Amino acid sequence: MAVNQIARKQKIGIIQQVKTVNHWNVPAAASALFKLMPYYLGQTKVTSGAAMQEFNFATGGAGLMKEAVRRKNDAYNALPTVPFQGVVTKQTLAAHLVAFFQSVTETGTTPFAKTFLPVDVKVDFANNAGFLYSIATGTYAGDGTILENALLNSLVLTIDQNAKGTQRVAQMSGDWIGNKMNFAQTLSGAWVDTFYTATPTFLNDTTDVFMVDLIIDGATFTGITCWRKFTFTGNNNVSSDCFTTGGKAGNYVMAPTITYELTIPYTDATYVIRKACANGGNVSLVISNGAGTTDGQLYFSFPSGYLTKDPEDFDGDYHAFTLSVEVDKISTGWANTVKFTDTILGGY
Repeated sequence: MAVNQIARKQKIGIIQQVKTVNHWNVPAAASALFKLMPYYLGQTKVTSGAAMQEFNFATGGAGLMKEAVRRKNDAYNALPTVPFQGVVTKQTLAAHLVAFFQSVTETGTTPFAKTFLPVDVKVDFANNAGFLYSIATGTYAGDGTILENALLNSLVLTIDQNAKGTQRVAQMSGDWIGNKMNFAQTLSGAWVDTFYTATPTFLNDTTDVFMVDLIIDGATFTGITCWRKFTFTGNNNVSSDCFTTGGKAGNYVMAPTITYELTIPYTDATYVIRKACANGGNVSLVISNGAGTTDGQLYFSFPSGYLTKDPEDFDGDYHAFTLSVEVDKISTGWANTVKFTDTILGGY
C-alpha cells in the first residue's frame, strides 16, 4: 500500500556552480554539499516550463473534441522555476543578493563586507560570467528535483516594523529560474547547515534597528526610526537568449528593474511629501541597520528614483504616506548600492 509522504520532511538547498571551469557546463548533481535554505513549507512548488498544445489543422478532424494525434508537448515552453518564501538570516542573505544582482565585490578579511551593484551590462552566463546556482528540493529517495544554471529572476525583501512573532524578522521571497529541471533525483547526504544553523541570526530582530534617511522633492528627513514598512522588489525579467538542440536555453538575457515601497507616518513635518509626485521630484533613500561594513549590517542606498503614484495613504485611523519608487540611474554612474557584511567568505 502506498504511503503519503510527509511534507514537513521536504528540504530545499542551493549550491553555487563552480567557476574554475565554465559554470554553465557544470550544474551540480545530487550531493551532500547543498546548503539548506530557511524557506517556508509549501512555497517551493516547482514549475517545469513544459506545455501541451494541439495543432488545429484543417485536415478533416473527427469532431469538436481535441484529438490525441494532434498533441505537441514542448518541454521548454518556458524557463523552469522554483519559487520560494522564507526569512532573511545573516547566514543566507548574501547568496540571494549575489544571485539577483549578479555583481559583487568582497573584502578579503573577516568580517567579509560585500557590495552589490545592479547589473547594467549584458551578462554572458554561457561563457562563465555572472553567478549561477543549482537548486535542489525533495523529501525522500527518488523524488528529488534539481534546477540547473539558476539565478534569481525576482527577489523581494520586506522589513515590517509593526509585524509580530515570526513575521517581525525580515522576510524574503522570489523565484529561482534556470534552463533545465531534472526530476526523479535521489538526493544524498544531510546537506550543509553553514547557512542555516540551529540558531540563525535574523535581521530586524528585537535588537536590530533600521533607520531611514530620506530626501524627497528637496525636503530632507534624516534619522527616521518611526517608520512602518519597507519592501524592496527586484526583477531581472530573465528570458532565453538562444536555444540548444531540443529548445533548452543556451544563454539568458535580462531586463532588470528595481522598485521599493516605504510607509512612513503623515506628520506636521512630512506632509510636504504630498506634492512630490505632482512635482516629479527626485527621491533619495538610505535605509540600514548600520553602514554595511560590520557583521550583520545591511545597507540600502538609492540616491535616484521617482514616485510612480501619489503617496497619500491611510494606516487605520491615521494618515500615512506610502512611497512607491522606481529606482533609476544617475548620469554620472550607477551609484545605487546594497552593502551587506557577514563572516562567510563567499569567494566571489
